[in-house]
Amino acid sequence: MLFEDPIPLYYQIENILKERVLSGEYGIGELFPTEVNLCKEFNVSRITIRKALLSLAQDGLIIRRRGKGTTVTNLLGREEPTRLTGFLEDIIAIGIKSTVKLLAFDFVKPPKVVMEGLRLSHDQYPLRVEKVRYIGQEPFSHVVNFVPPWITEKIRPEAVQEIPMLQIFERDLHMQIAKGLQCIWAVISDTKLSAFLNVRIGAPLMRIERTVYDVRDRPVEYVVTHYRGDRYSYSVSLKRLLANTKGNGRWLVSQT
Repeated sequence: MLFEDPIPLYYQIENILKERVLSGEYGIGELFPTEVNLCKEFNVSRITIRKALLSLAQDGLIIRRRGKGTTVTNLLGREEPTRLTGFLEDIIAIGIKSTVKLLAFDFVKPPKVVMEGLRLSHDQYPLRVEKVRYIGQEPFSHVVNFVPPWITEKIRPEAVQEIPMLQIFERDLHMQIAKGLQCIWAVISDTKLSAFLNVRIGAPLMRIERTVYDVRDRPVEYVVTHYRGDRYSYSVSLKRLLANTKGNGRWLVSQT
């Protein structure tokens, strides 16, 4: 399915075809669909298809040969980045090293959803910690943490560049974290996020918003994270409960 502006049609098609190559739907060495067939599939002009294929060729995903058609290549020495799953703490725990670039450490008036999530009054401004996290040389995520004022005096800028915020709460501040409420959805990259994450405008991202509570049911953090779609996926394990012939069972969800 193609969307209306502002995302160019050729770029939408490029990303669809790129995902097909990387997923193995189009195998290495196989002939790629012809321009005519792609025009029919996506109901666009040949010029649009050619622009999409040119980008794929420049990325090393296909080879176009006059008179021989287009074939899927083996990326010729290029290696796709590892796709990571799970929470950041789990990624770090298995030995994957990361670095952080701190973009902001200040007190701001946040969006209404943050004020409500942290149960702040109109004159209470939370601490905003904005950063980009890198795995290797490539950016992995853009994170904005909002922390209520009653916690912030003990949080140092140096600490947020070394360990995740939850580890600061538990290790340094000796807080007991009890639960979190999390929402996940897909978005496209805007100009700002594209610059931070080194992706094109309109590239797919995963957005996660989470409110974290302590054992006294007080909200202690509201965090908004954008992950690169090519570097992160979120997996869960599903267990069927109370299933019967009436079809009124339900799923028990746990992170894998």
